[in-house]
Amino acid sequence: MTSVYVLGAFVPRNPAVARQVLFALTVAATGVTLVFSVLAPRTLFPANQSAGVTGTCVAVCLFLLALACDLRFRRRDAVWAWAAFPFLAVAAITGLDLLSADASVAAQVFFLLPVLYAGAQLHYVGVACVSAAVTAGVTIVNVALGSGWTAIANTCFVAATLAVTAGALAVGGRRTDLLIAQLEKQATVDPLTGLFTRRALDRAAELNQSTDELGLLVLDLDNFKKVNDVHGHLAGDAVLQQLSALLTDLSRHTDAIARMGGDEIAMLLPGCSLDAAYAIADEVLRAIRSHRFDVSMSTMTRSHAPTVLRLTASVGVAHLPTHSDTLAGLYAVADAGLYEAKAGGRDQVGGLSRKDPHAA
Repeated sequence: MTSVYVLGAFVPRNPAVARQVLFALTVAATGVTLVFSVLAPRTLFPANQSAGVTGTCVAVCLFLLALACDLRFRRRDAVWAWAAFPFLAVAAITGLDLLSADASVAAQVFFLLPVLYAGAQLHYVGVACVSAAVTAGVTIVNVALGSGWTAIANTCFVAATLAVTAGALAVGGRRTDLLIAQLEKQATVDPLTGLFTRRALDRAAELNQSTDELGLLVLDLDNFKKVNDVHGHLAGDAVLQQLSALLTDLSRHTDAIARMGGDEIAMLLPGCSLDAAYAIADEVLRAIRSHRFDVSMSTMTRSHAPTVLRLTASVGVAHLPTHSDTLAGLYAVADAGLYEAKAGGRDQVGGLSRKDPHAA
């Protein structure tokens, strides 16, 4: 379990973006290295210009480029590949710096690339591990090629700069993730009632469209406008919150309840037969009819109007595949049923005839 957790720390927060970032950084680094190692080997390897050294450099670059291409284009999500790549990159940079006998800033600047990738794409544990590996690589290069306090100073300056960069990117990435999660929640959860939004209900309906049966109830409170007019909008909000809690208590764990707008609420009932959908609608009406909506803490009126309200609702029922085989058709049938219930005197269930579900 520990090994799985540790390896999981190297799986990027957003694999699709990480593939592009990793590929771009690898192409840039290997491209520059290959050009200089082939066209100007004396520049890259002033202390060792042998064909073997140049061949090793080319082989390492091509291997990293091939692995980056594999992740980018074949879209592999193997944990070992994500975990191995940044450490292979650090090892390659360290080895090439040692081969070139170059501890200059120009040589060590490539250590910034795995830091940029880790800080921008990995979780905190992954960032810390890659940063530690980069620090080790920087230390090896400076100690092996430098001397005395100069090597120590170079190691400290480069390692500290890279660590700060990694930390800043990691913190920024974490804040971005939290912001995205908050925005996604706002897009799927109604802030007043805690119910789903229409967008989330549509998504749930699409996921359940392939089921054998799917019920849909659309309801709203009768004369809800009077609650706002007499008691104020805060009282209306309190009523909606209590109604949402009531419907949640009545629902199954597989059901999805959404606030469509105003006081209109929809209940999606997966695996529910037509008769069961009507039975649930009747149960919802009875529960609302018998519930006492307490608006005493939010009423704005100073009159003697009661602060415990008795309300009723109207419900429209639709069923897939009985009434329609599309989501749009299902919503249309439920809305028509709701209109029928309102026109028929309210506090009732409306819908296409149970005996003739395809009747207009």
